[in-house]
Amino acid sequence: MYTIKLLCHKSAPADQRGKSGDGDNDSLIAFPNDRYASVRPTERGKRFRTIFTRANRHNYSDPDYSYTDEEMAAIEAHRKHYQSFIDNLREERREKVRVKEHKEYGDDLNIGVKVAAGLKPKKLTLADIKDDPRPPTPPNSNWKLTSSKELEALEKQTIDKPVCDGLKAIPQTDQEKKECSAYLTPSDLHKIVIGPAFINFGDVCMRSTNTNHINIVNNLESFIYVQVGIDCRELRQTSPLSQVVPPMSRAAVPVIFESNAKGKFQRSINYSINGFYKNHLTVVANVVPPSLVMHTDSLEIGPTIGLPADAG
Repeated sequence: MYTIKLLCHKSAPADQRGKSGDGDNDSLIAFPNDRYASVRPTERGKRFRTIFTRANRHNYSDPDYSYTDEEMAAIEAHRKHYQSFIDNLREERREKVRVKEHKEYGDDLNIGVKVAAGLKPKKLTLADIKDDPRPPTPPNSNWKLTSSKELEALEKQTIDKPVCDGLKAIPQTDQEKKECSAYLTPSDLHKIVIGPAFINFGDVCMRSTNTNHINIVNNLESFIYVQVGIDCRELRQTSPLSQVVPPMSRAAVPVIFESNAKGKFQRSINYSINGFYKNHLTVVANVVPPSLVMHTDSLEIGPTIGLPADAG
């Protein structure tokens, strides 16, 4: 058992394991189980003494296998070169961290102190863990904004419904007149979808009629009155210009475009909801002259009986 304990020992500096007796603290204490160190090449700068008498140990260096003084100096210089390179990289990284922390915490408010520096988080127990509280009820639920999920659910319910035809142009009943002249809250306006905001007819032929639609989705539980204003001759055939849209329904206003002028067309269409809330849509078209493309090598044109010769 005593031998096993000795095998666990290592050589240690004299100032850690006990002084050598002559005031030399740089020498190392040699334990009885490190005799093998005497027959191998050792570092020349280290001195060993015995554990009890503190006598200088004899260290044998084999000249056939040990380095010369010049080789040891070259190895040490090589090691210091790379050690200096690694130290410089470490110092550069630390300098970058110091500069970053100075920019972040070196202002007049933080005065160089890190936020929550030195604070330890509280250890939570099962008694401290509680369920998330329910969101508080808004003080006035009638005027709160509708969430995105609620708007999406309402739009899905209405968008699948067919377009209502034969709607009234003006409110007629007492209920329609009352609801179509009422003020709407911001939440109510979010439930009304009118679009698309950009109507593009693309390339259209001169003097040709093209139709697109303005979709109106009413997710409210009341009637709304939508009026469309046209102030250009190219869209003068658009009809009807006003509709009373029933609650939870979908309607469409056909936009008819016809132009006699070649070139690009862009105009805004103004609309209002219940006569108070106004907005606009943009109509864009590119009017091009008619072109005739024939996919045949032979074309025969016969005269039309009864037409004058100058009619073509």
